[in-house]
Formats: sequence, structure tokens, C-alpha cells
Amino acid sequence: MKAMIKTQGQQFAVSEGDILVVNRYPNTEAGAIVEITDVLAAGEGADFRIGTPILAAGNGVVIKAEFTSGYGRRIEVQHANGYVTTYSHLSSFARGIVAGVHVTQGQVIGYLGQSGLATGPHLHYEVIINGNFVDPMAIKLARTREFDGRMLAAFKKERDRIDQLMAQAPNASVTAPSASVAARIN
Repeated sequence: MKAMIKTQGQQFAVSEGDILVVNRYPNTEAGAIVEITDVLAAGEGADFRIGTPILAAGNGVVIKAEFTSGYGRRIEVQHANGYVTTYSHLSSFARGIVAGVHVTQGQVIGYLGQSGLATGPHLHYEVIINGNFVDPMAIKLARTREFDGRMLAAFKKERDRIDQLMAQAPNASVTAPSASVAARIN
């Protein structure tokens, strides 16, 4: 079953089993309606579906790993150049993840959950640049060259490692990437 999701002028085709689902509720300029409280609140993040350990988006330092009201168990990671990424509604933090710890891109930092004001298990992911919340789907990162040779082999090895983590998740059959997603990466 395919669905089209539109967020800030961009459309994405998703199928059941795809990992990314952009969280944009009724078309409001102010944000999204928080389902539990029915209150309109800023909705500047992207929600990812259950099924995989949570990986750090980049190298950085954990600045917060604690329970934070509506966000539940939340991790904030400070990256270079004023970037901060946040990961909310976690069920638990990975071993050793506390404020002040250095993390590397792809390192498991926590596990998907339903803590705080969440109506179901999911990850709420945000990117903050120089104190401003930005749409993670709209960030323009520096262009790089295509992978080839050793870089491509390293990428595929890391992809296989992440696939293995996903396969070990308790509900792996529900959230494994669809064949079309895997085909696009190959």
C-alpha cells in the first residue's frame, strides 16, 4: 500500500514497511496538533517509525540524556558548526549515554519508545541550527562526490551493519525496509 506524504512543498511516496514517515498533521501554518492534548504546537521535526535502535546522526557530544516532560526520554547531541540533533520518546538510553560523552555517527545512542506525551512508539527527531529549529527534510548539506571503490565498500558494510541491527529488533518483520528502498541504495 503506497501513500503520498507532502511536507513543506515536497512529496514523498511511502509504503508500509518504509522507515521514514514525515509527521505533518492537518495543514496548519503553525505546526501540528498534539494528539493527546488537542493543542496546536510547533511541529518542526520528522517522526521515524519503530523497529531499529536509534543511531547518532553525526559525531558530537551528548549535552542531554534525561526525561523531559512531553518529550519523554530525550537525547540532545551537539555537533560542529552550531548543529544540535534531538531524539525523543525513547524507551531507554544505550549503555554509557550520558551528558558529556562523545558519540560517533552511526553509534547506537538509544532505543525507540513511547515515553512522554506519545500516542504510540516512535522517534521524534529534530535538528536545531544556531538555536533555530529547522525541518530536517529541508536541510541542504554540502555536496560531495559519489561513492566508489573503498568508500562504496565501506558504505555497504555500514548499511549491512545497520540492516543487521534492524533485523535483531523485536518487531523486525513489521518495519524492515521495503525491497524498493533497498533497491534504490544498491
